[in-house]
Order: sequence, then structure tokens, then C-alpha cells
Amino acid sequence: MTFSLHPPAVVVMARWWAEGAVKTRLAASIGQDAAREIYRKLVEKVWADLTQADIACLLHFTPAQHAEVMARWLPGAAAYQPQADGDLGQRMLTALRQATSVERPWVAVVGTDAPQMSAAFLLESAKLLDHADAVMTPTLDGGYALLMMKTVHASLFADIPWSTAQVAAQTRERATGSGLTLVETKQVRDLDEVADLEALQQQGYLAKD
Repeated sequence: MTFSLHPPAVVVMARWWAEGAVKTRLAASIGQDAAREIYRKLVEKVWADLTQADIACLLHFTPAQHAEVMARWLPGAAAYQPQADGDLGQRMLTALRQATSVERPWVAVVGTDAPQMSAAFLLESAKLLDHADAVMTPTLDGGYALLMMKTVHASLFADIPWSTAQVAAQTRERATGSGLTLVETKQVRDLDEVADLEALQQQGYLAKD
């Protein structure tokens, strides 16, 4: 693969694990302390798997005051940036626009809920951009774990009911309405509830304690 002057980039949206509510649905079943520990391990796995290739990993974190602890926790980012204001779509869109302030072959955004995300997964998914405007990895709960594109398309982030089972469906509708070709990778499971935790552990994506 031939890269432009700057490598492709992945925006990683993450929260400092030790503060605020994390994995609230999981925490309701197993307790906040246990949910925090699982979230910490999940983020560390995704981060380690993403930083294994020539992809610029751009960490957009919250809360905003934790730049130093985030850099110590997740080292090796090409940039550390507090998440922008607005809903999830506005925050992702801002991050992707910042990533494309320089020429790159493609940019992507991922969360930290799907342990299948890795540099290898992104590089394989990027091949689909040869015949598409955007690539999406849908999740079993109706959301998505990855959105990738050569050019940032703001319409894919507008008026989406975030954190609902309609996210992927609405994103498909936005793509169609904007005349964009959206292709999809295989569906993956992200971690929201105890059933997800058990399934991901059984599949070997997360270790059993």
C-alpha cells in the first residue's frame, strides 16, 4: 500500500477509566468498580492492537483535564486532544476534521467498546474504500464500531439518535440521502451488558479473571 506524506489516521474516542460513569449498563449488573476494571482492560487491549502499524492513532479523551494521565495510560498517540463540545456526532466530526487538516489516504473513528478493533482490521477494511465513499462496521446492538472514509462527510454525523439501536440504520439512510456509497464489514459485538462480556470472553477477545 502506498501512503501519502502523512499516514492514515484513526480517531479513538475514550474516557479516563477512573472517573465518572463508565459502562453503565454493565455496572448495573456487576457494580461500578468491576465495570471500571473491565473497561480499563478493554481500552488497553484496543489501544495496543491499534498501535501496531503505520496508522496515526489520535486519542480524543474525556474529561478534558486529564491529558497527562491519558498520555501515561495510553502511550504512543500521534496526538492527545480533549473531546470537543456537542453530541457524539459533533465530537467525532470535529476530531475527523482535525485529522484531515493534513493529507491522508483515509481516516477512521472507533470507540473502545469493540475488542475486535485492531490495526489489521482497519487495514483490511481500508481496501473497501477502493470502491466506496465510506466503510462501516455495524454492531449487534444497532450501532457501529468503525466508520472510515477518504473524505470526511458531515452528513453521516448529523441528526443521528446516538446511543440507540438506530445508529447504524440512520447512518445508512444519511449515506443514501447524500449520494454516498457505504459498504460494511462483518458485524461485531461490542461490550454493553453482561451477556456481551460473557460472549466476548468465550470468543477469546477478553480474558476471564
